Amino acid sequence: MGGTLEAARNAQAAFDVQTAGIASGRVELVEDGKPMPFTDSSTEPDSSGSVHALWTSDGARHLFLAEVFGPGGNLWLLGNPIYVNWPKKP
Repeated sequence: MGGTLEAARNAQAAFDVQTAGIASGRVELVEDGKPMPFTDSSTEPDSSGSVHALWTSDGARHLFLAEVFGPGGNLWLLGNPIYVNWPKKP
């Protein structure tokens, strides 16, 4: 969970979140502090407990993370961030 990624403008990145034991919960993928809009993916885990999303890079710097919420809206899990196009440490 977490890491860094370089993504040129118009490059696609696939985000896959693997979950277990959250049948009554929901997964939210967050881009730069805001929920990601989904056009060709779902925030409902599939039968294997996974959530998949495709994202097209604009070449700029971004931060992504996954959040898992319980049925009452309580935060169950906050994932480690994925940094896209951030400067590398010297």
